[in-house]
Amino acid sequence: MSDASGSNLETKYPALRVIAVIFKVLAVLIAIGGLIGALAGLVQMTGNTYGATAAGGMILLVSLLYGGLGCIYLFAVSEAIRVFIDIEENSRLSNELLRKLLDK
Repeated sequence: MSDASGSNLETKYPALRVIAVIFKVLAVLIAIGGLIGALAGLVQMTGNTYGATAAGGMILLVSLLYGGLGCIYLFAVSEAIRVFIDIEENSRLSNELLRKLLDK
């Protein structure tokens, strides 16, 4: 990574970067799973058997609730990891620039 002064910062914590990407992929998969479950609930609600409407409504509600919350949670964790990495990079850059300033 290169900053405005032209110095190269080495990238640290590659495993955390990979974990953040994995969490984002899992968040998308959970959102898709929640939508598939919601569609299954809608299909169940159209059934003619006794209690099908209530069961379909519960499937719909639970799928949207848990799918949405799971997706939001995993995206938040992924972004938190990215924020911690950015804080470390900015701290390292500030330290480097202060050392250059004090060495003059």
